[in-house]
Amino acid sequence: MLRVKTYIKGFDTLIEGGFPPGSVVLLAGGPGTGKTTFSLEYLYRGAMHGERGLYVGTEQGLDALKRQARRYGWKLDDLVTTGLLEFAFLSFTSGKCKITELEKTLKKYKPKRLVIDSVTTFLDSYTGSVQPVITPRKEEREKKVRYTRMEDTGVHYRDKILVIPLTEYGVKKTIVYDLINTLKKYDVTTVMTSESPEKGEYFSRDTVSEFMADGVVKLEMASLGTEIQRMVSIIKLREAKIAEGRYPFRFSRTGIVVERG
Repeated sequence: MLRVKTYIKGFDTLIEGGFPPGSVVLLAGGPGTGKTTFSLEYLYRGAMHGERGLYVGTEQGLDALKRQARRYGWKLDDLVTTGLLEFAFLSFTSGKCKITELEKTLKKYKPKRLVIDSVTTFLDSYTGSVQPVITPRKEEREKKVRYTRMEDTGVHYRDKILVIPLTEYGVKKTIVYDLINTLKKYDVTTVMTSESPEKGEYFSRDTVSEFMADGVVKLEMASLGTEIQRMVSIIKLREAKIAEGRYPFRFSRTGIVVERG
């Protein structure tokens, strides 16, 4: 089977040579674990092998990303000039549908590799915009409310009504489902980052993405005396035989290095 190699040293051996083409992979971890560095290297290495990459940012600006890349000798500007790497930043104050804007960006750049950094902020921008339309009779009978599929929710059928339980989980599940289905329409292999909760059984803060994504990669960080140990584990990856367990990784002068011992 064809694989989309990350070209991150030592990582592809954990996932049978690379991500399955067209897959959507959740990269989860706490602050400082290396999510953005991993994502940038995934795009940078791919571009160096002739695969066009698109970084869709919701948090860090371009200048901050360039500073981070320079630490490893990654010349992003050269790849942007040749059209192999593009950066787009979604505004969450514009009132526009984020999934619609993302789809327009995908059509414009036609990337083979995509990073959404982060899906946490992406979803947070929606949860306050979905307004329930309550029908008293139905609410009394079924204890449910109707959510109008407005343009700013990211669900595209604005003339229909979606009946779901009055829970934030239900809203996020609908948005993640629409997001992943949109990505699946394009020939693109996606890494989307997410903050992990400090405690609990979930890998993503939204508690939804890990169930709908094709793969989940978890990054961790722990203090060992005066040193910091970072670990990576493959939780799942459809259509791939994964290496089980937790593997240490470090930041070298040229990027991430995963050590299998």
